Amino acid sequence: MHDPSTFETNPSLLQAVIAASETSTEDENEDRWQQIREVMSKLPEDKRELLELRIIEELSWNEVSSRYAAQGKNVKVATLRKRGERALEELREALLQMVRQ
Repeated sequence: MHDPSTFETNPSLLQAVIAASETSTEDENEDRWQQIREVMSKLPEDKRELLELRIIEELSWNEVSSRYAAQGKNVKVATLRKRGERALEELREALLQMVRQ
């Protein structure tokens, strides 16, 4: 499944969702991931794509960089990590807003 240690930043909200998924029913897990996907769909395309590669496809930063290079986008791993931190923070904020409503 999803390993919280794959996130180098401080993804406490996502880790909580993942941890909860380990003790939840399959339907509850699917509902949580559907909520995350819904929030992700509202992010700017570049951030959404990066998070999908890391979270959904569980690619390493090197694999993400290779995927980008195959599309003609030469982006350093360090740059991708920084962008990933920003995208994850935006996702966290959006999820928090959803929970507060």
